[in-house]
Amino acid sequence: MKDFSDMLSDRQETHGKAEDTFFVGARFISAMSNQISLQERRAWRSHEYAVLNILLKLARIICGKYSADHWDDIIGYAILGRDLHRGDDGSNGENN
Repeated sequence: MKDFSDMLSDRQETHGKAEDTFFVGARFISAMSNQISLQERRAWRSHEYAVLNILLKLARIICGKYSADHWDDIIGYAILGRDLHRGDDGSNGENN
């Protein structure tokens, strides 16, 4: 079996301690999931999955050290989510 200890050690620098990042991420996801799934009783839309990915990146930013990749990924997810949102709700996206 491959030894992942070096990779995990590197990730702890940029992502923070796994238990901390997972705790923060779980709180973000729980809040979002409660809003969408419980109150509206529907499946998640594709643009909301982009928001989920942004929340995971935010957890890494909060718990880890600086990594430009997290910020760049948020920009990418935001652009994709914006474009998906336009299609998910049938609007033209101008006033959303």
